[in-house]
Amino acid sequence: MLEQAPDTEWPEAWLMPEGECPNQKAPNQRVPNVAVTVKELKDLGICYWKLDAAAYQYPALAVPWNPSDAVDPKLSQLRDERGYSYADIITVHPDTLPEYYTKVKAFFEEHINDAKEIRYVLGGSGFFDIHNKADEWVHIHVKAELKDLRICYWKLDAVAYQYPALTVPWNASAAIDPKLSQMRDKRGYSYADIITVHPDTLPEFDTKVGRMGIVKAFFEEHIHDAEEIRYVLGGSGFFDVRNKADEWVRIHVKAGDLITLPEGIYHRFTVEKKDRIHAMRLFIGQPVWTLFNRPCEEHESRAKYVREFLEEKKVDE
Repeated sequence: MLEQAPDTEWPEAWLMPEGECPNQKAPNQRVPNVAVTVKELKDLGICYWKLDAAAYQYPALAVPWNPSDAVDPKLSQLRDERGYSYADIITVHPDTLPEYYTKVKAFFEEHINDAKEIRYVLGGSGFFDIHNKADEWVHIHVKAELKDLRICYWKLDAVAYQYPALTVPWNASAAIDPKLSQMRDKRGYSYADIITVHPDTLPEFDTKVGRMGIVKAFFEEHIHDAEEIRYVLGGSGFFDVRNKADEWVRIHVKAGDLITLPEGIYHRFTVEKKDRIHAMRLFIGQPVWTLFNRPCEEHESRAKYVREFLEEKKVDE
């Protein structure tokens, strides 16, 4: 039996504000945000598996699509175990879905189905809204977009181990967290340092970040000529990355999040209003922290990213 995803890999979900929803495409969070736990989702009968959509090619539109054509072994296993005999594939976008605006409006009308609803997100992102036991709307954010951009993510236990506030460099072999050690060895990280981005601990903080959300060097749109690896030990912040439509995607990172951004992706970073993030930076070989600000389309690393990740994975028309 294919096990469901561990709790740390389930999509984020939260309660929506009461009353009418003026913009169905917005996050629609309460203030302050009220998160919904995985247990609460499971109690409502929601099931969730995490598959690798980016590793396989699927058509943009196929109605029907033969589920026996699945080459992903996990998808095949799920199909057979749960008896799925029919499938189709659609891309919900104005260019690919006839009567897009009418259908998107219809999708948002509150309704039920007389059978289970099964959806596998192959790209992009969206929201499923369901009623909880108190008849409140729960907003579930489903996405595959970050994997499409070759962003990788792991959840570690940063609280269970002690790390210095500032150590440059930090011996990567000193890692006592077995998951961190395993990742270091498997991915070949030979260099690490630990910094705390805060006015009291980071020299030239005002130059590098700025207060009250007025960001400077880190927030300039740029690329690197190597993979960027960050392990958040405390605090929080935002990585903004460009998607395939050149739109900004905001990624909220907090304690325990280990994220990698591929060489050549346009991105930027900022702390939150508390002006603090405690993070480990890892590197293969000798570290090079050079930023290449946009525009730099001719840069070798940018050209490589476009060639390998933005052009290569185009789906069939």
